[in-house]
Amino acid sequence: MDRQNNRENQIKHEKIQGVIILHREDEKKNYLLRLKTNEARGLFWQNMTGSVEKGENYQDALLRELQEETKLELKLSEADSFHPLEKKNCYEDKFGRFVEEAVFLVLFSRNEFPPLSIDPIEHIDYEWKPLDEVTSEDFYHASNYDAFMAAQKIFHALRLPCGPGHHKL
Repeated sequence: MDRQNNRENQIKHEKIQGVIILHREDEKKNYLLRLKTNEARGLFWQNMTGSVEKGENYQDALLRELQEETKLELKLSEADSFHPLEKKNCYEDKFGRFVEEAVFLVLFSRNEFPPLSIDPIEHIDYEWKPLDEVTSEDFYHASNYDAFMAAQKIFHALRLPCGPGHHKL
């Protein structure tokens, strides 16, 4: 009970997680973007993640983190490229903060892989992994794989590869 009371009294730290899927129109194939954290962060593969800064909502943070971590840019007017998932991750981070993490599916459609420029302060590598080859072993944190599975359900429910209104890079 003390832990529950402690959690209720903690200031909530808000984060986002973006499951980024690219549909290659030329190949008719779908890919998941995975980012590998740098040594200081543990050298593991993950979805795009980040903190919500003061004055931001979850979608603003998602757009900013997408640009900061990959140099990909989307506009709020193209909101159907973002699908907030009902899933939210809640956990205590390594700093003892109570974290609430909103999860989004981010969709792109293109005839080639978009050029990325990853932020070396956070990541050392990236990979476009074919969607049909992704397994739980591709993620260090189970919450990243769970987010991928939830996003994949939405992705398939939308009957995409990528429908009208989805952002073309």
